This record gives sequence, structure tokens and C-alpha cells, in this order.
Amino acid sequence: MSTSDLCDRICHFFYKVLPEAELRKCFSKEKLSLVVKESVNLSKLGELTEIQEISTLQEHEVSQSTRFLILALLDNIRFGSKESDVLKNLLFKHLGYHDLEYESCIEQRRQ
Repeated sequence: MSTSDLCDRICHFFYKVLPEAELRKCFSKEKLSLVVKESVNLSKLGELTEIQEISTLQEHEVSQSTRFLILALLDNIRFGSKESDVLKNLLFKHLGYHDLEYESCIEQRRQ
């Protein structure tokens, strides 16, 4: 993957996906799965040195992509408990483990 492709991916996530997550009215399971998968992939890529240099230039914390996505979704008042359950399952699926911080944020939002 070229540097240009990485920059495009980072910009797409931070300037399109995150704002859409805060404002979207309807969340299909497929759409949630795609954005969670992308955020997890970016978070993992953000740990690489070359990505850290790119993200520093663009002033983004790519390694925190998943956290930013969760916060954006939970800030959306249209994001309900049904979607929260789906989000928890998708995070486990794409991360491969239960992240207690993410799960507790989701649970607090549901209360």
C-alpha cells in the first residue's frame, strides 16, 4: 500500500466515516461491521512507525481510530440499545478479544 493510499484511507476515516457516525439516522449491521472493521484495521496500522509519521503530519491519532469511532457512535442520540449490542459483538469479532474499556463505555451509554 502506497503512502498516498494510506493518507487517503486515514482522511476518509477521519473526515467522512467519523462525522457520518455522529449524524447517521439508520445503522445497518453491515454498515456497522464495515466501519468497525476499518477502525480496528487503522488502529492496528497506527502502531507502525511509518503510519505514525503520516498521522503526525495529518494531526490524527490513527492508533486511536476504534476509540474515536465508538465515541462518535455513542454521541449520536439515534444510536440505540439494539445497535449497542451489535457494536459490542462486532468489536469482539474484529478485535479478537473483549475490550473492557469499550464495553463499559457502551454499557454506560445504554443506562
